[in-house]
Amino acid sequence: MMRKFGKAVLAMLLGGGSPGVAAAQDDQLVERFHDAVAEGAVDAVREMLAVTPSLATSVGRFGFQPMQLQDVYFEERILDLLLAQGAEINGGNDEGVTLLHIVTEPEAVPVLIAKGADPEARDIRGWTPLIMQVSSQENGPDVVAALLEAGADPEAVGKDGKTALDMALEGDADPELIAILKQAAGQNPR
Repeated sequence: MMRKFGKAVLAMLLGGGSPGVAAAQDDQLVERFHDAVAEGAVDAVREMLAVTPSLATSVGRFGFQPMQLQDVYFEERILDLLLAQGAEINGGNDEGVTLLHIVTEPEAVPVLIAKGADPEARDIRGWTPLIMQVSSQENGPDVVAALLEAGADPEAVGKDGKTALDMALEGDADPELIAILKQAAGQNPR
């Protein structure tokens, strides 16, 4: 019971509160914690984990764990706090999407790899972080280049039989992105 509900919620239950109220309060705590992680609020994350360590592996309403919520505002100190409390660096959401699949800061890639992130982790479509980054084309060529520099396999194929380069060529990809992928695959970048 202690793991499912935070200490404050457990105290409320023991004091006569209802499970429905406890669950609602627990959901609010998880949401506040996830917001703190997503915003890069190191002190708030540290304080909340000190009281309720299980927040490090909590699942929010959209199926994401705190680890994946560092996709936009990556903060290595938060990463370390989460890992120290049992978060999995390769933990994915219900579709298998890891932080490396969705990270937006190229500087975060080597940090994540150094701490054990798998550049070949697969989501439910069989996509690696490289394939997903190329497919979404939201983060430009810098994250793709960082993944390749960190050892991502440019020849990896998703369940649909396509590589990252295949996806880039089929879509309206940035020419720089295509050149980076061609070079990584040993093809003429032009």
